[in-house]
Amino acid sequence: MDLRVGTGLEQQAYYDEQDGGRSLGSSPTYFSTRVSARAAHVSRPILSISTENGVIVDGFYKRRWGISDPNWSYRVQGRASGYLALPLPGFSHWVLAAQASAGRTGGTNPERLEIGGESGDLLETIPGLAFGTGRRAFSMRGYPRGGVFTRVFTGVLELRVPVALVARGWNRLPVFLDKVALTGFAEVGGGWLEGEEADLAALRDVGGEIVLDVGLIRDYPIRIRGGAAVPLRDGLGVSKGHVRWYVALGSAF
Repeated sequence: MDLRVGTGLEQQAYYDEQDGGRSLGSSPTYFSTRVSARAAHVSRPILSISTENGVIVDGFYKRRWGISDPNWSYRVQGRASGYLALPLPGFSHWVLAAQASAGRTGGTNPERLEIGGESGDLLETIPGLAFGTGRRAFSMRGYPRGGVFTRVFTGVLELRVPVALVARGWNRLPVFLDKVALTGFAEVGGGWLEGEEADLAALRDVGGEIVLDVGLIRDYPIRIRGGAAVPLRDGLGVSKGHVRWYVALGSAF
């Protein structure tokens, strides 16, 4: 169990990427407080391709007040993830993984929540230069990141399958391929504004990934996921059946 309390100052700056990064101004400065908690009981055996046999629950509550502005807002967000090892053929267990996430904002100037995109890690090769998508609170791989909501829900079910234990390098290159796995997934989600009717399954998609666990100079592990997802409903600017390809680092969750 992990419990944290923090405070800080926040200000957002806006830029126009299509106009050479021209400044579009900034938001008021806010003073914020945040309380977050996390509890986990899981296992990760040797040679496993995923977290196994357990549950992770985390969430936070944040409230902010304008320093020279009368506006205020709050944000509450939670997530629950579960993992079940399946004793099926392979060099490690197959894993059935599921996650549900929800968020809500409010106040006189509430933060906006986005949905969509793929979730992953950031790889910082040198200070200030990072690769990867970063973590998405409400990812849905069949849809691009977007939307402006104050209420959001997403749910995902994954089947993670071990394929090959390679455990070897490539000629004299400082790259080491450890394991190969496949993932199939189905996702549902929805976003809406306060006062609108909730639709928890307004967006739906299915897809698959190939997962490579590699090492740089043998002792710097990196997980690379290449995948494709197909939306089953129109939404966020894409049409039903349009294949979305992506590459991400790290595990989805």
